Amino acid sequence: MKDEFTAINLLPEETLFKVKNKFKYLHIGCVQVALKPLFREGFDVPVYLALRDKRHLRFTPSLLGIVQSNLEKGPVYFNCKPGLTVSLQDKNIMDTLSLDVHSQGLELKDGSLPFAVSYRIYFKLMHTNISPKALGISPKGYTMLMEVNMEKSSMTIPRTLKWADLTKDPIWKL
Repeated sequence: MKDEFTAINLLPEETLFKVKNKFKYLHIGCVQVALKPLFREGFDVPVYLALRDKRHLRFTPSLLGIVQSNLEKGPVYFNCKPGLTVSLQDKNIMDTLSLDVHSQGLELKDGSLPFAVSYRIYFKLMHTNISPKALGISPKGYTMLMEVNMEKSSMTIPRTLKWADLTKDPIWKL
């Protein structure tokens, strides 16, 4: 495996199926994502992560958050606050939160798992779509990267990334 592309639907289908008759709307307040390498540190492995609402047919309107980083020094963490409300009756609800992960530079045997993805979704089930009282919304065009320097401390340092500053290299094909 030299170049790896993975798309992961993040919404839990079984949970949505259980509540879809009791509630009408799902408000997604925050999505936290961690990408942890399953190989030792020191390998130059660029990664590109895109949190998307794939109900949109075009790429740019589907973007909720994007991060470009390298797994050379360890995991990558980011937060996104989409402030997104969706109907539980939407036939395409499973496409509402999708994580595209594209990595490069690894040469592993077929079937090897190069990284682990952990995520947490903060959501609210509602009877009406009025006033979800979200604590914040990520501004369009920015993603919050959580930098971790395990050599110096275990603290995370939030850093805002402007999407326009990310490399627009033709190697990233999503």
